[in-house]
Amino acid sequence: MPRRILLADYSELVRHVLQDHLMAEGYDVVVAIDGVDAWERLNRDGAFDAIVLDLEMPAMDGREFLARRAGSLFETIPVVAMSAFIAESAADT
Repeated sequence: MPRRILLADYSELVRHVLQDHLMAEGYDVVVAIDGVDAWERLNRDGAFDAIVLDLEMPAMDGREFLARRAGSLFETIPVVAMSAFIAESAADT
């Protein structure tokens, strides 16, 4: 049985690229378009082996998603958090 990953990212391009790569590695990928969608999918079917989560999303960002996850039944699911955001100070280096 393939491992299941919940992929939450606002960017359609990022979702498509990551989903393709993960599926090529044999993962079953469930896609969410933002944190609200991810939280609903997690509550509907919490049987995920990992979550790939964008930190910068509208409606509910990744940080709020992680805060809701803390102390919940889903707290032990590993999370890979990512963001394309670059702070000005980091961009200047």
